[in-house]
Amino acid sequence: MVENITSERVIKNVVERMWSTNKYDVMARGYEYYKKMKPILQRNSVANVSLFYQFLLECKSLPYSKKGVTTTYEHVWGYYKNEATDEEKTRYKQFVSRLQEIESVFYEFPDVVVDAVTFIRELNEKYPKPYITQSTFIYPKPEWNIVIVKGYLYSIVDGVVTKE
Repeated sequence: MVENITSERVIKNVVERMWSTNKYDVMARGYEYYKKMKPILQRNSVANVSLFYQFLLECKSLPYSKKGVTTTYEHVWGYYKNEATDEEKTRYKQFVSRLQEIESVFYEFPDVVVDAVTFIRELNEKYPKPYITQSTFIYPKPEWNIVIVKGYLYSIVDGVVTKE
């Protein structure tokens, strides 16, 4: 049974989880979009769920940018750089260099982006980071608007938070 959620606390938790799941995907499309979400999140309320959803939906339709993907890759690398071996650090630097050769915008990941993301997945298997495991940029999934909060499945569609 699907239940509409009106509790401010639950809605805030769902929005925060959905943002943490999708923020690197948004960042990879352009850091400027990532920054535009901050004021929306600061006004996190029932009234802003629709604005949050519409902005996230709009971002998901935008192309990725070379600069955005590189910035995101460098940011995510920060979770692993202190644990990484010298060989892994060298591979990281090689990917950063190779990312400079891709087109400036694209909708589908070029091979080097696929390889760089696969490298992050390998690091995540070796040095698990739950925050990265939930990222739709590193682990894409079609259900970007569905999250689990405290064991319950929630979604946002057209600005309405529901619980399955």
